[in-house]
Amino acid sequence: MAVVIEAREAAGKSQREVSASMKRPVNFAHLVESGERMLSAIELPDYAKALGLEATDLVSRMLELERSGRPIPPRVDGRKRRRSV
Repeated sequence: MAVVIEAREAAGKSQREVSASMKRPVNFAHLVESGERMLSAIELPDYAKALGLEATDLVSRMLELERSGRPIPPRVDGRKRRRSV
């Protein structure tokens, strides 16, 4: 989730601040950024708002990364993603 990390850092916010803005547990932003948790379509607008962005801006950045052909970085901790049940 390099895009959300870059967007958060550009906004000058900590993971804790983003989580608090969304009224989520303290580690919520960390879980999203590390790939442990995916954002739902319902959560995406709130996440973007916490970063001072519109959801469409965040999605556009994600699509640009995908289209650029640059490799999307693996999870931050190097572990494989857990399978959904």
